[in-house]
Amino acid sequence: MRQMQLQGFLAGRKSVLELGSQTFAPDTHRAREAIRELFPEIPSDSISTPRDFYRALGMTKYVSIDLDGHDGALRYNLNLPLDETYQFRETFDLVTNHGTTEHAFDQFHCFENIHKLTRTGGLMLHALPSQGYHNHAFFNYHPSFFLDLARANDYDVLGLHYNLGEELIPYTDSVLAERGIMATDFLAIFAVLRKTVDRPFIIPFDGRYYMEERDGAFVPRTDFGSHARVEENRFPLSAGPTLNPLTSEERREPRVRFILPVWGKNFMDAFLTFGLRGLIESGVLDTAPRDSSEFVIVTDPDGAERSNASAMKKKLSAILPVRVLVAPTPPHTNSYHLLTRNYNLALADAVPEDIYFFLTSDCFFSCEVFACCLERLKTQRVVLVPSLRVVEESFQAELMMRQDWKLSGRKLLQLALRHEHPLTEAFCIDNDSNRTHPQPAQVLARVPGGYVGRWTVMHPLAIRIANPLARIANTVDWNYGALHIAGWADVAVLDSIDDGLTVSTTPLSYHQGEPYRRGSGVARHLSNLKDWVNNRWALEYHLAQLAHPVRLLSDQATPEALIAAAEARVNHVIAQFLDYVNTRRYLPRASYQDLPASALLRDAIDRRQLLRGSKRSIARLKLSLRNRATRMVSRALARFR
Repeated sequence: MRQMQLQGFLAGRKSVLELGSQTFAPDTHRAREAIRELFPEIPSDSISTPRDFYRALGMTKYVSIDLDGHDGALRYNLNLPLDETYQFRETFDLVTNHGTTEHAFDQFHCFENIHKLTRTGGLMLHALPSQGYHNHAFFNYHPSFFLDLARANDYDVLGLHYNLGEELIPYTDSVLAERGIMATDFLAIFAVLRKTVDRPFIIPFDGRYYMEERDGAFVPRTDFGSHARVEENRFPLSAGPTLNPLTSEERREPRVRFILPVWGKNFMDAFLTFGLRGLIESGVLDTAPRDSSEFVIVTDPDGAERSNASAMKKKLSAILPVRVLVAPTPPHTNSYHLLTRNYNLALADAVPEDIYFFLTSDCFFSCEVFACCLERLKTQRVVLVPSLRVVEESFQAELMMRQDWKLSGRKLLQLALRHEHPLTEAFCIDNDSNRTHPQPAQVLARVPGGYVGRWTVMHPLAIRIANPLARIANTVDWNYGALHIAGWADVAVLDSIDDGLTVSTTPLSYHQGEPYRRGSGVARHLSNLKDWVNNRWALEYHLAQLAHPVRLLSDQATPEALIAAAEARVNHVIAQFLDYVNTRRYLPRASYQDLPASALLRDAIDRRQLLRGSKRSIARLKLSLRNRATRMVSRALARFR
């Protein structure tokens, strides 16, 4: 709907008819979040039903048809001709079929009714099951169904997509094989058609077997309906609002873009005084080809004004072109949703093979990292980067004092060890402070001069675009890299200090809203992982990361025996954890790195442990109350003094 609106297909449309008395799924709260993100001009808190949403888009007339009569729906049977049975002969600017006709037996009357209900020039939006919905309804639908339906009735095909999870994938004949999508995967099909002529409905022939008489013989029409191969999806909605598919003559060299979202005075101050200076003086940006590179800052109006006036931005412009995108920041918006929206704004004009670096304002990079990413992206599509947290205050102070920003991975690791953040320490097995953190981003063992371990969450630092329409859905678990891969073979992991290092500069007081726990042995780390696996993650993608060992060692002379012993301690925890995961599957996996991308993005597998979620909520509440009480006592003592 957002694409249709941006490209003008909804302009001037005043009436909508929906097959089925539609409601929001999974609930109104989640629908409002989506509307707030995709349609910021709509006051989402006023939206309670689909009827409200269409009215906010300017469609003042809303009708639905459903035998249940819910929300005023007309109690008409779609298996019958509506004009003859109910004398219902109205026409509408938009007719939607969100998962309705597959439940009706008479497909002829269903699609004839849709044809008659749509005015000439009006749109038909179908969102229907295509495969994998075993016993969901009477029918699944193929792309050829809509191609032949359009050919027979002179409809314009405006959009033809597969829907997998939260992703819309432009249809081509080869897209299922390219993405490794299996017949058991739940796949829907989205088709947007425009009625161009006012004439009776025509039953289509199957285009793959359509014959015509030519030179006295009947031969197949290779350009008819679904017989015409869809090698490239050039339907208007597949291009997006600002993207035009390139012909082979127009193809250009891939562009390299560095995207950095930043908003609010405090974050912008930190970025301009330290983060941007680190990017410039470390030399990491020098590896990008200037003629085909760009640095994109996505910020709020105040941030745009301040960054444009900054001396550091002028220094950045001397290295590569800079573009500032302005994105208003609505109050009380979740920071992850802001990050997601800002990344999507910067991706609006991406084309396949462009390279994007997804930066955050709190990261510092060793001088090798970006060059290593560009090299890996010649053969792979995504580069995952493990990161260590360092104490922001002391780390930045030492760098500012030493005035030496160009650090190799080994030097940066030595600096990180001196400013190790409590979160990083809590991820280490048997650490000196004897505590763990309940959200284990890493499972580490410390050795002289570094760490060995596994990362449950890695940052997809660099991506070679495969499909520019694959919008980032949510960055909470950093899963957007998986939108551009066919399988794990497309993923490169910077797993050695020779590849470089990234650190996240983090305030000492930061704890992710969770209290630390006492006890840092194997049992506690294993318990934390079990809690973590029951969150709403793209779980398989993270298990593939967890199965990848990482060594970050600043001292090449570290005895192999010490490294092996440390890795054995980590492996002992991980092996038990993967056994736990496999007990909660119907089909246990021997490997997570041989799955297609569609399987990697599946949700967490064990949602039965609601009690653990309640305990986490109670722990957060206790921490919040404790902090509030501490502040109140501090204020009271200050007044007393």
